Amino acid sequence: MSQLTLSSIDSSLVEEISSKRNEPDWLKEYRKNSLSIYHDLPAEVSPLYNKYTDARRMNPEQVSLSISSDSSVPDFLAKRLDEIKNEISIVQIGSNIHSINIDDELKSKGLVISSLDDALQNHSELIQKTLEDSNSKEDKYTALNNAAFNSGIFVYIPQNLTVDKPIHLVSCLSLDGISTISRNMIIAEKNTQVSVVQELYAPKASKQQAYLELLDTRVGENSKLDFTTLQIMDQSTVNFSTRRTH
Repeated sequence: MSQLTLSSIDSSLVEEISSKRNEPDWLKEYRKNSLSIYHDLPAEVSPLYNKYTDARRMNPEQVSLSISSDSSVPDFLAKRLDEIKNEISIVQIGSNIHSINIDDELKSKGLVISSLDDALQNHSELIQKTLEDSNSKEDKYTALNNAAFNSGIFVYIPQNLTVDKPIHLVSCLSLDGISTISRNMIIAEKNTQVSVVQELYAPKASKQQAYLELLDTRVGENSKLDFTTLQIMDQSTVNFSTRRTH
């Protein structure tokens, strides 16, 4: 599919994303309904946007979308990836999962770190519940993400597990100028402890590029989740992140 801008997003993009990923019918309908809500809502419906940021800084005529993006690792990121190659991590370049590292002991205890696509195959009921708990009518950017996410990260911490080292979620926008719409989920069951460090990067670009994220965290009884975001993004980049915790 050729690129299109955010200002011209329509059902063809949503249908192509869903078809390429072979998504279930319920998710296809969920995307379509969210896209309809996105078109109906004004740019700003929450006073939080007015107070803390200016949503109008994002130019829908410049933000390019596609079902896929360049998977090349930018030169400036290579050193950082080498530093964390032995850490618990998942690396996302554009809409692509570049690498995942989990040691065998934590895997055997049930820790899951994967793309959202893989999680749909292996944890479909949990994914469906988390997605449907998100109300697209809350604001325009929630609706956009629910309709057109082209990537996503899934972390699952099973009951009674303490993860002693931080989990690194590294996301970098692609070199081809395509924006990323990422649907991220962290599920921590009862009696768990985990620290997650998210790192956001972006290359210099000739036009505006966006990282649009919707993050859901579900934290069980008697559990502790620490979540920190570090951001090193070019001034041409716009980052809209919506976070909600249950």
